[in-house]
Order: sequence, then C-alpha cells, then structure tokens
Amino acid sequence: MSDEPIAPTDLAPPPVMPPPVVTPPPLLPPKPVTTGWVFTLLKTVLTVLVVALITAGMILLHKMTGWEGIWKVTLIGTCGLFAILSVLVIVGGALDVRKLLHRLRERESSSESDSGD
Repeated sequence: MSDEPIAPTDLAPPPVMPPPVVTPPPLLPPKPVTTGWVFTLLKTVLTVLVVALITAGMILLHKMTGWEGIWKVTLIGTCGLFAILSVLVIVGGALDVRKLLHRLRERESSSESDSGD
C-alpha cells in the first residue's frame, strides 16, 4: 500500500438537472346545479310555508270563533281527507284487479296454445 492519495477520475462538474415543469391543473367547467337538492330545498320551503299558513289560519279562527270553530274545521277537514283517500283506494284497487284479470287471461291463452301443439 502506498501513502499517495488517490487522484479523482472525474473532474467534471455534476450535471445540472433542469427544474421540474409544473403544469397547472386543467380548468374544470363549473358543476351543473343538481336538481336533487334544489327540489329538496323547494319541498322544504313549501312545507314550512304551508305549516305556517295553517297555523296562522288556526290562530285567526280561534280568535274569531274560539275552540268550537277549530274543532269544526278539524272534523270537516279530516272527513274530507278520508273521503279523498277512500276514492283513491277504490280507483287504484279497481285498476289493480283489472290488470290482474288481464294477466290471467294472457297466461290462460298462452297455456292453451302450448297444450294444443
């Protein structure tokens, strides 16, 4: 072994790396307004408005006629809602029975044609 220092073999300066190219993110178009939350907000506002109007009407009715007027309106209103609901159930049930009979006729006619072949 010798005491002489080892001479460097590469005397060139280190390579310079170019700065990284930073590209800005692409501009995204604005998000369209989703109709889901808009309709939910609209339903909520309308519900609050209807409840407020009914409450104001009941307060005015109480001031004008007392409790008797409120109970009359409540009775007539619930009877009216029950009548509307009854009509809707009758009509809907009749349509369902009609659809059921139509499907049974189709099934019967298709099974007769299969058994005859």
